[in-house]
Amino acid sequence: MIERRSGQIVAICSIAGLTGTANLVDYCSSKFAITGMMEALEYELERYGHDYIRLTTICPMAIATGMFKKPVTRFSSILPILTPEYTAEKAVEAILGEKSLVTIPASTYYAFYLVGKMVPDKARNLLRNFCQYGVDQH
Repeated sequence: MIERRSGQIVAICSIAGLTGTANLVDYCSSKFAITGMMEALEYELERYGHDYIRLTTICPMAIATGMFKKPVTRFSSILPILTPEYTAEKAVEAILGEKSLVTIPASTYYAFYLVGKMVPDKARNLLRNFCQYGVDQH
C-alpha cells in the first residue's frame, strides 16, 4: 500500500468496541482492542506521511447470526437486532465511502460513542439498564 500510495484497511468490529456490555467481557475486550489499534494505526500512518491509506472501522450492533444465544432489546426501533443482509449493505457503503468510524445503524454513534464518553457513569448505567440492550447471561 505504501509503495502503491493507496489502499484501505477495514476492520469489522462491533458496537461492543465502543461501549462495554454485561455478559460479554471477553468479547468487548477484543473489540475495544480493534478500535484502539485502528485509531493508533491511523495516527501512525498520518505521522509518517501515509495518510493516503484509508482506514475504516465498522461497528454494528448485535446481528442475528446465532453467535449470541440471547440478544435482547427493549426498544427494537432504535436499538435493533440487525440482519446480516442489512449489516453487509451498510458495511459496503461505509467502505466505498471511505468512512473512518461507522456504527450500524448510524444513529447509534451518538447513543453509544458520544453519550458513552460525555455522560456521567451513574447516568450512563441507568440509561443502559432502562434500554435493556445486550445479551442475557448464557
